[in-house]
Amino acid sequence: MILIGLAMLIAGGFLAWRLRKSKFSTDMGPGCLMAFALLMLLTGLAAAVIGFLFKTG
Repeated sequence: MILIGLAMLIAGGFLAWRLRKSKFSTDMGPGCLMAFALLMLLTGLAAAVIGFLFKTG
């Protein structure tokens, strides 16, 4: 769970960083990708934190 969470965290962070200067008002594609990237980032963060808590607890 920790590895999957870290992989999602890295992939989501990379996508969010790459799309940070996109024009969301004119194109719908970058906005959907940014929403997906942020969801992946936050899900990966939650999975990594929960994985670390259960491993140490």
